[in-house]
Amino acid sequence: MQAAASASPTMHKQFSDLMALPNAEMKVDGNESDSEVRKVPDLPGGKIVTALPEQDTAASNSRKRGAVPADKEHKRLKRLLRNRVSAQQARERKKAYVVELEAKARDLELRNAELEERVNTLQKETFMLRQILKNIKNNGSTAGLEQAQ
Repeated sequence: MQAAASASPTMHKQFSDLMALPNAEMKVDGNESDSEVRKVPDLPGGKIVTALPEQDTAASNSRKRGAVPADKEHKRLKRLLRNRVSAQQARERKKAYVVELEAKARDLELRNAELEERVNTLQKETFMLRQILKNIKNNGSTAGLEQAQ
């Protein structure tokens, strides 16, 4: 975190330039493959600063071999951009999933209402048939059937 605070203004400019690039090159149809979306462009101009002017040799000797601050910063920026793209994709997947669940819930609510109506109809029919049967048993003839209708 301290390295980000002490980064030069040119690093911030490079970061803003790097963040602006994917937005300008986005495809409208949305049919990009994952590999196309996750590609991170190089810094504008293709130049990578190998050393910052304010560094002294004692500080650079304490770092791992080959780890130049500008390269680290470039890698960090690329990682941030990949993470941002990945997070946006995750949000879009979640939104699509929620929309799908809401549609499924509406369908199930309609189906449930239809089934409840059918249950009520069948319960009424069962009650009527039991009444008819009861009348037939009490009268011992089909007269109960004529009265029920």
